[in-house]
Amino acid sequence: MNLTVLDPDEIKTINAVMDYILKNPSKTVGTIKRRFGLSEEEYRMIFDLTMPHIRTDNAKSYWKTKYLMLRGQISEFVQNNKKSKLAPELWSILENCDVSEKNMLAQQEAEEDSDF
Repeated sequence: MNLTVLDPDEIKTINAVMDYILKNPSKTVGTIKRRFGLSEEEYRMIFDLTMPHIRTDNAKSYWKTKYLMLRGQISEFVQNNKKSKLAPELWSILENCDVSEKNMLAQQEAEEDSDF
């Protein structure tokens, strides 16, 4: 394996491009290349380095959305069925559920964004 050692300025530029790509997913390839003066080869290399972060962000967003949907549906059920014996039990289950490791971060973020 041949590795190329990059100087600090190159690393700084790569990090800046990666951050921009992650924070602006709707920007086009052309926009990113023009903004940073990248060739096609440079862009592809940086995008390949960024891809694991994009996948992680997508997974985090997916699980957060799923968790919020579930929480919202149960909350709506509880609000509409306050007199039901099942409503407090469902709420208790939701509050005390043992979520999967992948969903733990989503739960924490959902609670930060939530009015519950």
